[in-house]
Amino acid sequence: MKIWIPSLRYHSGASVYTKRLVRMLLELGYEVEHSSFSKLHQLFPYLLKFKRPKAKPDIVIADSLTGFMFRGVGKKLIIIEHHCIFDPVYTPYRSWQQLLVHELLWRYYEKKSLHSADHVICVSEYTARSVQQIFGKLPVKVILNGIETELFVPSKKQDKTLQSPIRLLFIGNLSRRKGADLLPTIMQTLGNDFQLRYT
Repeated sequence: MKIWIPSLRYHSGASVYTKRLVRMLLELGYEVEHSSFSKLHQLFPYLLKFKRPKAKPDIVIADSLTGFMFRGVGKKLIIIEHHCIFDPVYTPYRSWQQLLVHELLWRYYEKKSLHSADHVICVSEYTARSVQQIFGKLPVKVILNGIETELFVPSKKQDKTLQSPIRLLFIGNLSRRKGADLLPTIMQTLGNDFQLRYT
């Protein structure tokens, strides 16, 4: 089976997700072609109109901003939705410039991509509910983000000052949107028997 994964170059968890997805699919024996494009295409996805893989794919896996540009390239189009920026919960985390771009451009692009998809993969139940509330009934499936257990392993150096340490791991950008601002209060409330590690 041939899979094409066109993606935009972000410096975020979405890029990490895509790289790991490509690697895992290759390890599983699929033929995968990954094409990486400038993130400027998030504003101008129509410039992707003539971008195509070397070989006709069975499946195209794309993001929700540009995915509609790849409808019909493969037999199936799968859109990945990491989080729905149109959920009212995210409003406090958007600047007025972001709000303008999101509402004037991205809402249209997302709707078009999501409704072009044969399948929409959301990385959490919350995101799946949010996407369906905002964009209507869609062929949504939830596949949680995985953790690479070869990479994220307990440290060999243990903190000997803790009697029975419970180690917590926070993976992701340390942003307010992801609750990183709450970590100091959470750790203080939990007390000294807990230890926090983060990426």
